[in-house]
Amino acid sequence: MAAGGTLPRWSRDGRELLYLGADLQLVSIPVRTAPTLTVGAPHRLFAVRSALKWDDVKASNGWSDWDVSRDGTRFLAVVPQSANEQPLTAVLDWRSGRQK
Repeated sequence: MAAGGTLPRWSRDGRELLYLGADLQLVSIPVRTAPTLTVGAPHRLFAVRSALKWDDVKASNGWSDWDVSRDGTRFLAVVPQSANEQPLTAVLDWRSGRQK
């Protein structure tokens, strides 16, 4: 986890910093600011399973790819897939089958 990470987010209560580790693990670090700044040990939460790293697609333009629920128990993520893994249906001459 010393290899760094990307896409950091603060938990809603400000007690955790979460980020995507270089090894594609979602990591949580406890943080206290009072009475002094105390940063705890990082904890791996789960592996991110994706064909692409989250930060490969839109992080450079400020897109928010994931977030933490208000109560900190759930995550919502936009996880990109390779284009060749997505089904594509092409409908040709669709007007000929249209009802009049």
